[in-house]
Amino acid sequence: MLSDARSTPSPNSGYSMAAAAGSLGIQLIKPGVYKLGYPKNELKPGMIKKAIKLTIITITLFLFILIIILIFTFLFFH
Repeated sequence: MLSDARSTPSPNSGYSMAAAAGSLGIQLIKPGVYKLGYPKNELKPGMIKKAIKLTIITITLFLFILIIILIFTFLFFH
C-alpha cells in the first residue's frame, strides 16, 4: 500500500485509494499516472456495494474512536 500510495500526484489521497484498492482486491488505474493495488478480483458492479460497505465501516470506526477520545478528554481534562 505505501509504495502504491506514493505513486499518485496527490500527497494525501493516494493512501486512502491504495488502502481501498487493497481491501477490495482490485486495481485502480489512471493511465499514464498510477496503478494502485493488484487485480485479485474482477472489477464488476457488485464491487460498488463492497466499496460503500468499506466506507461505512471506516467512517463508523473513525466516529467511535473520536467519541472515545472526546469522552476521555472531557472526563480527565475538563
